[in-house]
Amino acid sequence: MGLFTYFSNKSLNDIVIKTQRDKISGIFFENYISIELSRYNIKQFYWKGKKSAEIEFILTNSDNQIFPVDVKANKGNFKSIGEYIKMNKMEYAVKISQNNLGFSNKIKTIPLYMAFLFLKEFNQNKN
Repeated sequence: MGLFTYFSNKSLNDIVIKTQRDKISGIFFENYISIELSRYNIKQFYWKGKKSAEIEFILTNSDNQIFPVDVKANKGNFKSIGEYIKMNKMEYAVKISQNNLGFSNKIKTIPLYMAFLFLKEFNQNKN
C-alpha cells in the first residue's frame, strides 16, 4: 500500500475525502480488501463481463459456494454485481462500499469500515 500510494502521487485527502476522489481512488479500496484477503490466505479471483462490468473478487468456501464481492470507493451502483447475479443465478452477492449495512436485490452491502469483520467471518466459515 505504501509504495502504491507513493508512486500514485495521491495524498490521504485524495483518497478519504469524497469530493476529491477520482478513478484511481477506487484502486486503493480494492487494494485494501486484497491485502485483507491475503492476510487470511483467501484465494482471489476476478470476473470481467461485457463492457465495463467487473467484480473485483470471486471467493469460494470449502463447499465450493461462490461469493462475488464488488468493491466501490463511493456509494457506487449495482450494475456490475447485478449483471453477475443475473448471469450466474446467484442467491446473493456482497458489495463493499460507502453505503450503509443492508440487504436489497440479492446484494448484501457492507460498509468499508466493516469489511474486515466480513472477511474474518468468511475465513472462519470457509473451512
